[in-house]
Amino acid sequence: MQGKTTASVDLIDQQPELQWYMRPYLVDFLIEIHQQFRLRPETLYLALNIVDRYVSKRIVFKKHYQLVGCASLWIAAKFEDAKDRVPTVPELCQMCCGAYDESAFIQMEGHVLSTINWVIGHPTTEAWLRLACVSGQLEEQRTQHVARFIMEITLFHKEYIPFKPSDLALASLLLARYMLGKSRRVSCLLSVASRPALTFRARPGPRRERAGPSDHADARRPPRRAPRHRFRHRGQEGASSPCAARAIGA
Repeated sequence: MQGKTTASVDLIDQQPELQWYMRPYLVDFLIEIHQQFRLRPETLYLALNIVDRYVSKRIVFKKHYQLVGCASLWIAAKFEDAKDRVPTVPELCQMCCGAYDESAFIQMEGHVLSTINWVIGHPTTEAWLRLACVSGQLEEQRTQHVARFIMEITLFHKEYIPFKPSDLALASLLLARYMLGKSRRVSCLLSVASRPALTFRARPGPRRERAGPSDHADARRPPRRAPRHRFRHRGQEGASSPCAARAIGA
């Protein structure tokens, strides 16, 4: 499953308008939305995986890069989070400072899903880390926090896209243990990486209700504030607001 849901860096390099320096701005923007809605950690990693897979198969103009990111985060939230935490269309529009119409998010969601053939079940780096932390010796919270910090750094750089999530998770945990002066636990961690894919089957329990486009009108939540404008609009072509300019590397 990891190989089937891995994006191609070579295909992303062929994008006519997108440049790799734009990626950190999009990741930073999605992280702020992710934090405001208090989504699960897996949601962020799945959203970036969907973005990379979509950009690997479709030509994306830089004025739509932020829209693709928001639609991917929306899809990931529906897949990973409970219904009451999934952002609504008006909230996504507000986060983008009105750069896109509400209908654009719904259209982009359908286009992204059709492009990736509705294959959403990507085993994320966070899922592998949780598995490694409970295999054998239980990892301390401090070690887990350092490992997660290292994993989040990998989201900003293209060099880590070709690696499997299991490799990134185990490498981050090994590095975190080394930084904290602990043994590497190589044999134990390698046994986790060799486990079959059935490890990631759905957890037993009551089925969570997913949110669809028709449910968004009934959702009632306090208004969310737009992400902080660290990067100001400098008149880039295709950026219609400060929020949009952030996503294309203003």
